[in-house]
Amino acid sequence: MAVLNAIPNSKLLLKSKNLGEEVERQRVRTLFQELGLTSDRLELLGHSPSLEKHLAAYNDVDIALDTFPYTGCTTTADALWMGVPVLTVAGESMVSRQAAAVLRGVGAEEWICKNEEELVEMALNLTTDLKRLEQKRLKQRQQLALSELLDHAGLAKKLETSFRSWWMQWLQEQGWPTDCKQQVWPQTVTPKDLNSLTPITNSVCKRLPLWLGSLPDAERKQREYRGQQVVQLQNLQPWGEAVTLFAKKRPEEVLIWMEQGASSESQRWWKHTYPQLVWETQGPLAPQ
Repeated sequence: MAVLNAIPNSKLLLKSKNLGEEVERQRVRTLFQELGLTSDRLELLGHSPSLEKHLAAYNDVDIALDTFPYTGCTTTADALWMGVPVLTVAGESMVSRQAAAVLRGVGAEEWICKNEEELVEMALNLTTDLKRLEQKRLKQRQQLALSELLDHAGLAKKLETSFRSWWMQWLQEQGWPTDCKQQVWPQTVTPKDLNSLTPITNSVCKRLPLWLGSLPDAERKQREYRGQQVVQLQNLQPWGEAVTLFAKKRPEEVLIWMEQGASSESQRWWKHTYPQLVWETQGPLAPQ
């Protein structure tokens, strides 16, 4: 209401699926009448049957006033795409900063306000020069298209970097060494226009002995007597248990055993599933 009071000839347009119901429209009209807004300054729209008609409604809007404390996200992007400035007050919680994040992503930080008073002042400034507002509207979609908000490749790169960083941090916390140059989850497809998305090196790995074939009881007991744990690989759960078991093991502390040997397909599966585990094969069925 502060903006409407500051700009006497302004009107308020509200759009919501619920406003398609007469009972809801009447409730909202009564609410604003009690606040001092006459009915001729209030327009209520319900659900649009298509995206095109929904976006076309912004043709009747000069300035979008963000809600608070639950701010807009998709609706903010919609308004900006249609050339409409969005004024928001940035709060402290995530939901009260969604619109601010979108505005920052398109380089429109000047529309992020600290409080209601600043928002009213910004709305007044925008309405004092309607010609400038019109020119801004004509250029805004191009600005949005070239902005960080729609930089999909850049976002993917940042997300990739974050995931790898978290993965490295977790493995280091679990005691994995990080001095190996073997790639973890190397990227299999690199589009020509995304050359920056290259696989990282210097990822963690662990070299462990893998015994293929029969292991005589006497030798097994001798190894266990020396403190070496003999683990049958085929008895492990496929996901997670191998990493948990081997994370803090040194090669001399454990012997991985597959009595039936390991086919090429099996070895490829383990290499894909646990790229950080490097098997040093030995035993009667080990490749020569």
